[in-house]
Amino acid sequence: MQNYKCTICFRNIKTKSSKILLNEKFVTKCKCKYYYHERCIKTWMKIKKTCPICRKTIFYNKYDMYKILIMFFGLLPFIAGC
Repeated sequence: MQNYKCTICFRNIKTKSSKILLNEKFVTKCKCKYYYHERCIKTWMKIKKTCPICRKTIFYNKYDMYKILIMFFGLLPFIAGC
């Protein structure tokens, strides 16, 4: 296995199951090819909802993305048919 380092903690990523690419695990437009420990990126996302490198928004899933868009842009009446 190639030696990958977590871009947040800078430690080696030792197991394949802890190696995460943002755009494979989360909903984002981030195209960065940096790897993270799963625990590191989840801890990061509790503080910031952006990629640590390019700062593009990260969502846990599509539902969260739509929920934020509704709250931010006030799209609830439009979607609910009011």
